[in-house]
Amino acid sequence: MSEAGETEAKPNRLWEFVNSGFGLWLLSTLAVSGGATVFQIWTDYRDDQAAQVESLDRLHYEVAGRLSQYLGWLEANLEIEKPGPNGKVVHDFAPGTTREKVHESLETLADAPRRNNPRIVEIFPEFRERSFISLLGELIRMGDEDMVKPLRFLLEDEHEKVPDPLDYATFRKRFSDAMILEDIDQFGLPFTKCFDC
Repeated sequence: MSEAGETEAKPNRLWEFVNSGFGLWLLSTLAVSGGATVFQIWTDYRDDQAAQVESLDRLHYEVAGRLSQYLGWLEANLEIEKPGPNGKVVHDFAPGTTREKVHESLETLADAPRRNNPRIVEIFPEFRERSFISLLGELIRMGDEDMVKPLRFLLEDEHEKVPDPLDYATFRKRFSDAMILEDIDQFGLPFTKCFDC
C-alpha cells in the first residue's frame, strides 16, 4: 500500500507545484520567452529573405542599366541606318568601325563604370567600383543561371565575340542572344529591347 501511496503522491506533488504561484510564473515565463524566441527567429528569416530579394532586384536593374547605356552608345557611335531592299531601313556598322573598336567597347562594358567612351556609369552607388562581370558572377552565385550566357560571352576571346569580317547583323544577333536582352526588357529601359528599335 505504501507503493501505491508513493505513486499517487508524485503526480499530486507535481500538480501542486504547477498550480503554485512559482510554478505558474515559471511556466508562463517559459511560454512567453519561447514564443518570443520563435517570433524573433521568424522575423529575422523574413527580413533576410526580403533583403535577398531586394539585393537581387538591384543587381538585375544595375545589369540592365549598364546594358542600356552600352547599347545607347553603340547606336550613337558605331551604328547607322541605311536604305535596304523594298525601301526598308536596315542597320549596319558606321564607316570606320573596326573589330578592334567593337572589342574595346565590349571590354569597357565588362569593366567597372567609366566616364569615358563608351560612357557607362553605375545605377546604384554601391556598385560604383564593381565590374559588370562581377555583377553577373554574383547573380549566378545567387542562383540566376541565365547570367551564365552573358558572362561567357564577355569572357570569350575576341574572335568569338566579334565576327570576322565585321558584320553588324551577326554581331547584333550574338550580342542580343548572349545578353538575353528580351529578358531585361521588363525594366523598360531604352535600347534593351533590341538593337533596331
